[in-house]
Formats: sequence, structure tokens, C-alpha cells
Amino acid sequence: MTPAQAVTPASAPLDLTREVARLASRLEDAPRPRQPARNPFTLSSRMETSTTSKPAPLPPPAATPAVVERVAAAGPVVALVGIGAERTSYGRRRTAILSAEGHVVLAHIGDEVLGRFQVRAITDDAVDLIDLRDDTPLRLELP
Repeated sequence: MTPAQAVTPASAPLDLTREVARLASRLEDAPRPRQPARNPFTLSSRMETSTTSKPAPLPPPAATPAVVERVAAAGPVVALVGIGAERTSYGRRRTAILSAEGHVVLAHIGDEVLGRFQVRAITDDAVDLIDLRDDTPLRLELP
């Protein structure tokens, strides 16, 4: 008689019950962590033990230079994210994919971005904009 024939449908639940009981008893004897080391879903550091001393507080940050204030006051930041191209009956038409003030903007030559910039040229790896406030050129290149 083979082992497959030895197990009858009536004895299968008994074997399963016995196996569950055996595994449960092994689980009770298994080592358990003493305290959680860290929570991967939080960004805080591990709990400090009583043997370590606390680090000295950091000094307050130094005053920021005026250059940073001028850059922040300069206005919205526009970044080139990508360039798309499609074939039309007039030839190849490129689309600049820009990130401006947390939004994605798809722009073609002549389009205005944020009411401040105008797209002047789009190449395979760069976009030329002009600031409509003071006619300052701005070239954005792909990284």
C-alpha cells in the first residue's frame, strides 16, 4: 500500500488537526523580540536607550543671505521635464513638457506659460523661453 492510499478522507482532518497543534506548540516556544526596534512606516529615529546620552542641541540657523531672497522673489520656477514629437502633414511638431508651480504644462512654439513666459524654440534637448516682463531669454535643457 502506498502512502497516498493510506490516507483516507476520514483520517485527513485528524492529521491536519494534529499538525496544527504541533505547529502551534512550536510557535509558543519561538523567540520573540523584546521591544520593537523600529517602525518602517515612520520617519522618527529609534527609541533611545537609557545608556546613551542625548546630543547637544543644535545652534539656531544663521541668517540667510540676501541672494536667496532675491531668487525666491524672482517668481515662478519653470523646469523642462521632457520633449515630445509627432509627425504632422506640415512636418515634425515638438511639444515641450514643462513643470511650473507644481503643474505639468504642455507647450508648443508661441504658447505662453504662466502668463509670463513665451516658448520661442523647441529642439530635441532644449527649450528657449522669453520672459515677457523684461524680454530676458531663458534656455531650459534636459539633464
